[in-house]
Amino acid sequence: MKNITVSGLLVIIISIGIGCSNENEASKFRNNYRWLVGKWEGRNGQVKLVERWMWNKNRFEGSGFEIDGVDTLFSEKIFLESFDGTDAYIAIMNSGRMTSFQSVQVDSVTWRFENPDHNFPSIIQYTQESDSTITVSLFARGETAFRGEHSYQLKRIK
Repeated sequence: MKNITVSGLLVIIISIGIGCSNENEASKFRNNYRWLVGKWEGRNGQVKLVERWMWNKNRFEGSGFEIDGVDTLFSEKIFLESFDGTDAYIAIMNSGRMTSFQSVQVDSVTWRFENPDHNFPSIIQYTQESDSTITVSLFARGETAFRGEHSYQLKRIK
């Protein structure tokens, strides 16, 4: 039988603790946003708004579309990921331009992500109204109060 030194045992205990801590953070992150998984649809006038979200290994992956009739007006790839305990919302436009937003608020019904260097949106906020309804609000840089023109409601359809 091998002898384990006190320092060797300490390294093993610390390694196990770090692994558990990372697993706990990953589990907490996944649980914070688990409700988002599915297909969501809404309307802004004649424009149909669609978001699809799924869990994939260590992050949430999604897509967002604005559709007018048969024409896609806007599309993006969207991700929710945790980096060193900080949650981030990442949007990649069709042009390949990527913008990231850092989580500034997470509570039981509101998730708010901010990028003060980005003009619009500077803040993206998701509010869970019910298990089947969310409100997405977009704020321009410098807005101190929400005016409502950049807000839409989505309903879960799957």
